[in-house]
Amino acid sequence: MTYLGPALKMRPKHNDAKRIINELKSLYKDTLPEMNEIIRPGKRAVIINPSIKSSNGSLSLNLREMAERNNFKFLKSILDERPHQLVSREINIFYKPNGVVEF
Repeated sequence: MTYLGPALKMRPKHNDAKRIINELKSLYKDTLPEMNEIIRPGKRAVIINPSIKSSNGSLSLNLREMAERNNFKFLKSILDERPHQLVSREINIFYKPNGVVEF
């Protein structure tokens, strides 16, 4: 999943960035249960979400919490950003546990 929101030509005000993140939240929230149905236990999922640089700092989704509510476990997050970029990409790697408890 890779939709990062609308294209931005200038740094948004904090409230505008917050509105964009809230609009995207429902998309990710609806997609994660579907991914849980499709991805087999023991396999990984890579989900990319935006980090929007606003007038008061960066805003992003709490994707880790949403994914864990849908049976995914967090492995790693990588921030892909460039100078002067308004929307950076957070590349998140999750896996779906296979239910086998290893000691």
